[in-house]
Amino acid sequence: IWPESESFREPPEAKPIPSWWKGKCVGGGDVRCNRKLIGARFYLKGFEEAYGELNRTRDREYRSPRDRLGHGTHTASTAVGSVVSDVSGFAGGVARGGAPSARLAVYKTCWGKDLEGVCTEADILAAFDDAVRDGVDVISASFGSSPPLAAFFESSADIGGFHAAERGVSVVFSGGNDGPDPGLVQNVAPWAVSVAASTMDRSFPTNIVIDGGLITLTGQSLVSQEITGTLALATTYFDGGVCKWENWLKKLATETIILCFSTLGPVQFIEEAQAAAIRANASALQGLISKQTTDSNTTISITIFKQFVHRSFLSNKAPVLAHLHLSLGRDCPSVDIGLWINLALSRHVRVLHIVIPYPKKGPVTLPSSLYTSEKLQRLTLIKCVFLDVPVHVRLPSLKTLSLKLITYADNTSLQRLLSGCPNLEGLSVVVEQCIGDPPVDVNIVMPSLQRLHMSHANIETRGTYVIDVPSLKCLEISDSARCNFRQIENMPELVRARVSFGADSTHKFPKALTSVRRLTLRQPLTKVVNPSGMIFNQLVHLVLYTFSLAIYFSGMDIWKPPSSVPECLLHSLEAFEWFEYKGRQVDREMAKYVLKNALRLKTATFSKRSTDMGEKCQMLKELESVATASPSAQILFD
Repeated sequence: IWPESESFREPPEAKPIPSWWKGKCVGGGDVRCNRKLIGARFYLKGFEEAYGELNRTRDREYRSPRDRLGHGTHTASTAVGSVVSDVSGFAGGVARGGAPSARLAVYKTCWGKDLEGVCTEADILAAFDDAVRDGVDVISASFGSSPPLAAFFESSADIGGFHAAERGVSVVFSGGNDGPDPGLVQNVAPWAVSVAASTMDRSFPTNIVIDGGLITLTGQSLVSQEITGTLALATTYFDGGVCKWENWLKKLATETIILCFSTLGPVQFIEEAQAAAIRANASALQGLISKQTTDSNTTISITIFKQFVHRSFLSNKAPVLAHLHLSLGRDCPSVDIGLWINLALSRHVRVLHIVIPYPKKGPVTLPSSLYTSEKLQRLTLIKCVFLDVPVHVRLPSLKTLSLKLITYADNTSLQRLLSGCPNLEGLSVVVEQCIGDPPVDVNIVMPSLQRLHMSHANIETRGTYVIDVPSLKCLEISDSARCNFRQIENMPELVRARVSFGADSTHKFPKALTSVRRLTLRQPLTKVVNPSGMIFNQLVHLVLYTFSLAIYFSGMDIWKPPSSVPECLLHSLEAFEWFEYKGRQVDREMAKYVLKNALRLKTATFSKRSTDMGEKCQMLKELESVATASPSAQILFD
């Protein structure tokens, strides 16, 4: 925490600190508490046991609760920052947190090491224990690990969060900064709330002008004044051109802007290059750190853009390219796109992301070398890409594949591509066919697949639809197409499923989902399918939309209860949500059936899109009058 910030000043109307508060302000005179900031602790024992004594020279760390990077100060002020008027800077106005009158206690568990943040399990657990013991009401923890996630009983954050929740403390985790591919949320514990980052409608444009205006690149920065200098390659100031602290050649770069490429060496974080540039006394740093990012949708001409991309590749001699993201405009020639992809593949690119909105000459065919990359780990293709897959495909390292609104050469292109991805774990396919387009066979038979997202919006009849994925844990399907044949089976490991089939779909509810623990269903009332014989004996959380209730109807106005109470109601169901609840007789009958038979139910939430509060209150009274089978069940109406 940076306690001097106006966000943590003591309001004049602040009441004395409650007598039951057990928190402390630790750290000598470095951090002073007040009636707003009522506690500050830090935890180093676990860190120093694992990594040795804190290096305060290189990492410029404070051996106290004081914030070095600004991350803790930012998240704390976002949550409970006091109202600060007349804020000046890039955007003037009033700054305030979500709960400006709340008090704040900080628990510092993460430390700078080699220019990155490191948190140890022991320190995190110790902080959770102290926070609960001190008497906090809410714990906000903004840290996490990238997927694949550890089991709940192996994660200190999840364990600490569970014990805090058990004692009535609300726990909020950060969702992480990864995306937009699915399955990248970093905290998913069911006893905590995971909050994703939000966006705002402000931008902070900054121009980089090269060669007297020959090339102008526009990005975003918080630089408040013009910086001028001579652009120089890092090879002049750093051994091997690697912008790292220990590689400095003891040459000062005064009035120089250093151009750094992380792919010249193992520079994993931009903070490493920043520290190195400061040590060399450079005026600024222009870096391509961990990825090469270019965008042809700028004010510069396509010719200058092509020159810039070619120069970037030619000046980058590293054997490995971490990330290439091409977001291209309509005028970008397909021959250059193919060349750039081939250059990236020759540098063993790990992550390749290609977006081609609407090229003038139609969909772009990708080079055949893309389908035999030994090192490619993540591939995303969006919009006008023509997928002409060769007979032989070999992508042994590919873990994540995302195909959105692309054009397939024939109805077996997708199947050929998937056949060459033996270790694929995440797959997202969004299909949008026009009337008259040839059918696309969707045959996914993959033993390694763990996450699957399928979406098909067109109702035209198409080919076969087969999904056989025995290791799948997360499934999302949205499909309204008529299929000649559809088969979904073999999902014994499935944990979460979100299923939506349209009115014209010939699909029957798949028995492959019976092992699921969290299930979201959408299906029109016009579809009448009896789910007899299906036993959801592990279902814990069920979410229904109004039109998904058709699976239980034998008629539009009559609901027939099953002959015996479903296993999930007797043994596992804890949460039930019903969106677009209309309160009709059939709706009430089914709702009452669930409430009367769900022995372990904790919450039943009903949501109706209506502004008539009287109608909502009447519906709630009807539901509250039901004698629930579970004594701890809560009935909520949104």
